[in-house]
Amino acid sequence: MNYQDLTPIVVAILGGGGIWGYLSTRSKNNHELKVKEKDTSAEFQDNLKERVIAVSNENKALHKKVEELQEKLMEVSIQLAASQEKIKHLESEIKLYELRLKAE
Repeated sequence: MNYQDLTPIVVAILGGGGIWGYLSTRSKNNHELKVKEKDTSAEFQDNLKERVIAVSNENKALHKKVEELQEKLMEVSIQLAASQEKIKHLESEIKLYELRLKAE
C-alpha cells in the first residue's frame, strides 16, 4: 500500500473523530442548557406561587373589608331611615302645634 491508498482511510478516521467530538460537545451543551432552563423554570414557578399566595391573601383581606363596610352601610341606612321617620313625625307635630296656635 502506498500513501494514496491510506490517505482516505486516515482522513475518514480523523474526520469521524472530529465529528464525534463536535456532536458530543453539542449534546453536552444542549443538556446543560436544558438543566439551566429547568432550574430557571422552577425558580419562576416558586416565585409565581409566592405571588399567587400573596394576591390570594390580599383578596381575602379585601373581601373581609368589603363585608365590614357593607355591614356598616346597612347600619347607617337603618339609622338614616329612622332619622327620616323621626323628622317626618316632628314636622307633623310642628304643623299640629302651629294649627293649634292659629286656632287660639
